[in-house]
Amino acid sequence: MPSHHKVLGALIILTYAFFPFDLIPDFLAFFGIIDDVVLATFVLERFVKIAPQTLKDKYKLG
Repeated sequence: MPSHHKVLGALIILTYAFFPFDLIPDFLAFFGIIDDVVLATFVLERFVKIAPQTLKDKYKLG
């Protein structure tokens, strides 16, 4: 994967960390946290997908 995709992904994550925008506000208890969990899961899945194959083999990931 090109390095500019990795940089763009890192910038998006940092932007979300410093300026968290929620699809569903957190004051709605359970439902407000769900969007954060879904986003975190999506980001982690993307990181695993763009990781070098040697790391995937080392840690037995997809």
